Amino acid sequence: MQIVKQLSELKKGSVLAIGTFDGIHIGHQSVLRTAVQLAQEQKVLSAVLTFANHPLSVIAPAKMPKEIISLKQKEKLLADLGFDMLVELNFDTGFANVTAADFINMVKDYSVVVGENFLFGKNLQGKGTDIPKATIKKMVEVDGETVSSTCIRKNIVLGDMLTVQKLLGRNYVIEGKVIKGEQRGRILGYPTINLDFGNYEVPMYGAYVVKVWYKNSSYSAMANVGNNPTFGNTNHRLEVHILKFSQNIYGEDVAVEFLAKIRNEQKFATAAELKEQLKKDKIYTCEYFVKVVS
Repeated sequence: MQIVKQLSELKKGSVLAIGTFDGIHIGHQSVLRTAVQLAQEQKVLSAVLTFANHPLSVIAPAKMPKEIISLKQKEKLLADLGFDMLVELNFDTGFANVTAADFINMVKDYSVVVGENFLFGKNLQGKGTDIPKATIKKMVEVDGETVSSTCIRKNIVLGDMLTVQKLLGRNYVIEGKVIKGEQRGRILGYPTINLDFGNYEVPMYGAYVVKVWYKNSSYSAMANVGNNPTFGNTNHRLEVHILKFSQNIYGEDVAVEFLAKIRNEQKFATAAELKEQLKKDKIYTCEYFVKVVS
């Protein structure tokens, strides 16, 4: 997939999916897959018009949501869907002031595909049906609720990873560099790698079954999201104990894929009590990978 920064670089007549696509969830995928399919049927290029930054970062920074996916993840997911080109614009004050009429003129040479809730132009005065010959995809519902990035963020915060998986069509993944922690896990017999959450949405504090991806290989693991109440509160962090793993990977890039929640965060009276709970968490994790994943 080729990534360009201007719409003018896209050949006229191409099929163009347009949207913020800040989660690439199953609702977004409905729009995106339709665009790829139409392009294949018409034997033209398939493309996505989206933004390198969330529009709210410019329009209303105080309302800027946490990330479900990073820009890097977004680009990979779009490529995996089979697009030929990604038109990745920088949303700035100039773009925020483009009128609905001017936006329609911008995309008039393409076959446009958008969701039924798509709004555009200054003050969001335009809607998808205003674009001539646009293909409008209906919102996707799961269990009677419309799929949205807002709904997914809510379930991440609740720690409901099964619902998150259902709405995303994949597991929630946090990517980052391994940083140095307090090394208490090593003392307890459960050494961990530590990641900062950065701009990602933070799951409910607690213990989780996860997979760790490192250099194209996956490893079974258990993770803790929280602030170490047993040892005195710290800033929230992601600590991951990888099973059967002894490599030193400080400073390396990893991805942590959330599979299921084990329990809520707890404060233990002693380190010995914490160690006993970690033993139970490990047993749960091992059984999960035997019963569910394998």
